[in-house]
Amino acid sequence: MRTWRRLPLPSRPAAGRGDPWRAARARWQQFLEGILARDENGPRLRTQAVAAAFILIWGAAALVERPVPDPALMESLLQGQPALVVFLLRPGLTAVLAVVSLETLRHLVLPAIILFLGLRAGAHYLDDLFELKDFSAAQQYLTLSLFGGAYPVMEIRAGEVTSASRQTTLYRIGGPGYVKIHLGNAALFERVTGASDIVAATPRYFLHGFERLREVVDLRDQIRHRAEMSVYTKDGLQVQAVDVQVVFRVWGDQQPRSQQNPYPFNPVALRRVVYGRAVGAGGQAAPWTEAVADLASAEVARYIGSRLLKDLIAQKRKIGVA
Repeated sequence: MRTWRRLPLPSRPAAGRGDPWRAARARWQQFLEGILARDENGPRLRTQAVAAAFILIWGAAALVERPVPDPALMESLLQGQPALVVFLLRPGLTAVLAVVSLETLRHLVLPAIILFLGLRAGAHYLDDLFELKDFSAAQQYLTLSLFGGAYPVMEIRAGEVTSASRQTTLYRIGGPGYVKIHLGNAALFERVTGASDIVAATPRYFLHGFERLREVVDLRDQIRHRAEMSVYTKDGLQVQAVDVQVVFRVWGDQQPRSQQNPYPFNPVALRRVVYGRAVGAGGQAAPWTEAVADLASAEVARYIGSRLLKDLIAQKRKIGVA
């Protein structure tokens, strides 16, 4: 009688075991992402990378050139020292003098010139692209973006950017920089990837590289006055609607106002305020506050036009409207 026995299947190699360079590529990709990052850590890493490159060039030049220090200078530096001190200091002084010699330092001139010309060319490109007409501002912005430094601050209050902040490259171009948003305001910022962030009141918010302000929204109660309106009632009589006041604010999604959250809002509603505005005949979108006020005026006209004059008079007497 013949018996059958199931042979064990060959085990599959573990993922990545057959590729010895996979870990190295992952580390290299992580390094590049850190170098090219537009957050707060990117400039620090780029500064370290540039400094490391100059140090490597400097050290390699010293090893290749191997300049011999001036014996007279060496003797003048070691004169009067004990023999043991001279024995210990001579190698260090020889290395220092070799590093700071002109034969070694001349190799740093070309990389420094390339870096300088690259920054100037990039600044000219930014100045022309954003029509700044201010080369020094473009150069300062590019230097801050690459290597960091004293970032500018954009301040938002009373539903708009302050006049002083409008002159900064943070407002005209975008991040990097910091934003200070006062209470009762919210702002929508857009990144180059197409993503957007909504930020409410905060003393300090960092904008990534080229992250720009799209719009500021005032979260406080908005009061708008409308001029006299000539409206016809349902029975065809003309009446005048005077002293019309409209009070509204961004939808808070029924969130109660509190000391911790005095100006609640719904992010979806705020995005609709920014992206859902109608564009007029001139190609410009009107402020959302005026658009809402116009809708309220149209609602008043619709309300009066759907009722008889006697009903309006009866309602006026009922609520005590003069």
